[in-house]
Amino acid sequence: MTANAYKLTPREQVVLALVAEGRTDKRIGRDLGISADTARKHVQNIRRKMGASCRTEASVRALRAGLLA
Repeated sequence: MTANAYKLTPREQVVLALVAEGRTDKRIGRDLGISADTARKHVQNIRRKMGASCRTEASVRALRAGLLA
């Protein structure tokens, strides 16, 4: 499965990689120059698109699908 299969935007792909590294919404926001709330919304969208119940599940699915290095 590819990122396109999940319909992830390029920004969501970046956020997903940071989530998989264990970063918090606050840290993701700081790293990307966005608010923690915006980062949280990206994570929510990623989870919804991937059908994941939590950040960990989204990360595992991404790893299994080869979306993360």
